[in-house]
Amino acid sequence: MKLTPEEIARIISGELEQPKGAPAAGKIIITGAAGLKEASGTDVSYFSDSRFTGDLHKTKAGAVIISSGIPGFEKIKESIGVPLIKVKNALLSFTLILEILEKERSVRQEGVHKTAIVSKTAKLGSGVSVGAHCVVEENAFIGGGSVIFPQVYVGQNVKIGKNSKIYPQVVIRENVSIGENTIIHSGSVLGSDGFGYIKNGTLHKKIPQIGRIEVGDNVEIGANVAIDRATTGATVIGSGTKIDNLVHIAHNVRIGKNCLILGQVAVAGSSVLGDNVTLAGQSGVTDHANVGANVTVAGKSGVIGDIPDGQVVSGFPARPHRENMKTQAILHRLPDIIKSLKEKNK
Repeated sequence: MKLTPEEIARIISGELEQPKGAPAAGKIIITGAAGLKEASGTDVSYFSDSRFTGDLHKTKAGAVIISSGIPGFEKIKESIGVPLIKVKNALLSFTLILEILEKERSVRQEGVHKTAIVSKTAKLGSGVSVGAHCVVEENAFIGGGSVIFPQVYVGQNVKIGKNSKIYPQVVIRENVSIGENTIIHSGSVLGSDGFGYIKNGTLHKKIPQIGRIEVGDNVEIGANVAIDRATTGATVIGSGTKIDNLVHIAHNVRIGKNCLILGQVAVAGSSVLGDNVTLAGQSGVTDHANVGANVTVAGKSGVIGDIPDGQVVSGFPARPHRENMKTQAILHRLPDIIKSLKEKNK
């Protein structure tokens, strides 16, 4: 990337501001991006929180993208020695620049590496890249523009949509469907057997897991995530959902659109999550629970039953957050309450 602040302003639909004493924007060439503290004269940075005004004054960035809603913008502009690009949402605009840099750095050669094994019945769209030591099994389909990094396993009848990225050492077992523009990070396994057993005397007899997985468009799945295939039917991950590292999604779970599933979360079998649900880190959902749309489950909470739409819940068992906070406050007071009661009974 080689852009002037003026060109960046056009790309992000921003308004270029030239503070007095700042270098002429037309003579600055931006080749990278960094935080305010780390940025050099060839980097663009961003400023969206007045708590970091001190860093803004000290920055050596070549240009700074700034949110228009920052209090005292005119005063800030007078005391800053770098060109400013005013936008509605600085972080969102900064993200657009990061996308340009990422695309430039992740260009991969199209075609199939000589060490990859691709079945004759598999179909690859135009511009697909299949890296070294990959295996693509029978009747698999990989959509145009997708990148399969080295050491990925793509099982029988797998479908991967256009412009998706599958990073090294991902395993996608048979009968898994993945949408367009989806990212799966290293070490994740899609299609492992669901944890299904039935007691047969003193033995645990395995229930065959013959179902599938359906992953929507624009999904991102972090590193070392395990998503189990359904016993029958499908385990579903809705479009736009983002899953952090070290998450387990059990068999027959159905997750809605645009959900956020944070690190070390586990969702037990046959549970249903509505659209726009957030499960914060280390929270868990029991089997066969129904979590409504727009629900937020706080970190380390345990959902053991159904939760209506729009709730914010916390604790174990998870209950409305304000109710849980009141309970916790009373619990913290218990030693004093008990001490007071003992004194009264003397």
